[in-house]
Amino acid sequence: MCLSSSSSSPAAAATTLVAVNNILQYLLHFRRYSNGAVYRGQGRIDGKVVIVTGANSGIGKETALDLVNRGQHSALSLHDLHLFC
Repeated sequence: MCLSSSSSSPAAAATTLVAVNNILQYLLHFRRYSNGAVYRGQGRIDGKVVIVTGANSGIGKETALDLVNRGQHSALSLHDLHLFC
């Protein structure tokens, strides 16, 4: 598709540009939404209690370790305690 073609009207070119812009905006918002929220705070959270599921490995383990390092009391839901250590 060539936007500078002499056979296309300015209205068609403008409509095409609006459509391309809308698609790009949608893709940008979808990418931001797909990445999820990111918590960047490093503050202390003493006295809070949280239950962390899936704390044997992966993101659950990393989350539990980070929360404990920040002063939180954590209750861990583990399948096998030896996998956590």
